[in-house]
Amino acid sequence: MWPFLTPAVMYKFAKPFALLLLTLTLGVFASCDKKEENTSPPSIELMAYDGYITESTIAGPAQELKFKVKCVGNGTHVLTNFIVSSNGSRVIDEGINTDMLQRDLVLSKTSDPEEIIEFIIRDIDGKEATLQLTISLDDSAGDIEPIWYKDIVLDAPGVTNGKGFVSLTDGTTFKLQDASNNQNLINLLYYYDNIDADENTISSPGANIDDSIISGLSGWTTRNTSRFISKSMSLDDFEAINSVIYLVDEYHTSGNRKGKNLKVGDTFSFKDEARNKFGMFRVYDINGQENGSVTISIVIQP
Repeated sequence: MWPFLTPAVMYKFAKPFALLLLTLTLGVFASCDKKEENTSPPSIELMAYDGYITESTIAGPAQELKFKVKCVGNGTHVLTNFIVSSNGSRVIDEGINTDMLQRDLVLSKTSDPEEIIEFIIRDIDGKEATLQLTISLDDSAGDIEPIWYKDIVLDAPGVTNGKGFVSLTDGTTFKLQDASNNQNLINLLYYYDNIDADENTISSPGANIDDSIISGLSGWTTRNTSRFISKSMSLDDFEAINSVIYLVDEYHTSGNRKGKNLKVGDTFSFKDEARNKFGMFRVYDINGQENGSVTISIVIQP
């Protein structure tokens, strides 16, 4: 049968056919392996709960602004950056690595007549989603006076039975053991750091502090965090502060976890993130190093 298909002829036609079949097969596998790229951006929304803001509104000076933010990725690319800004100044700039983010945020109204709050979520592919709203100032609400804790002495960890921790609730200072037993009350602490060359430092329990400096701190179950911004201010101007809205305005961007390399006269704006309270402190005296102390005054939102 088919006598004209000699072995030589069959070989001649079989070779290109086999090459064609191989090409088609590889093409099918390549097509299966290549997934269609998802170019959709992530999504962001403000969730509606009692007491939480979801649209433009008005608020009094220093009034708390509560938001419940939900961000969802596109199913392909993870979320990498969460940013919140107030009139262009970033108050939150956080690196993340997750498919979904849900976060409760508490900000405070500044003295700006109109404050544009912007929420941004960005994924690893550079795609982003934004959401904006405007908080207008209610002038009729008025301002309130801050409270002062003056001439607080904080001892370095090397001082036997020294008190190096302070609660911003009432200005009480604590020894290490007492602070460990009242972790939820502790907002600020003082130490001398000769490891990272930070030297005289005021931070909060939430900062990264080596256990060789403050023993056991890393094991606390409650580590309140405060953030600090260095300010240039005269003593007279500092001691004349009598407005909470001033404290809110001075903390205009996300601060650092430590106020380090302190010198007499240094002044810092800070935010007590655990209670969403704003304040400032000034260094009045520094005495010694690992066995020394620092004297500060604090003015803070009630």
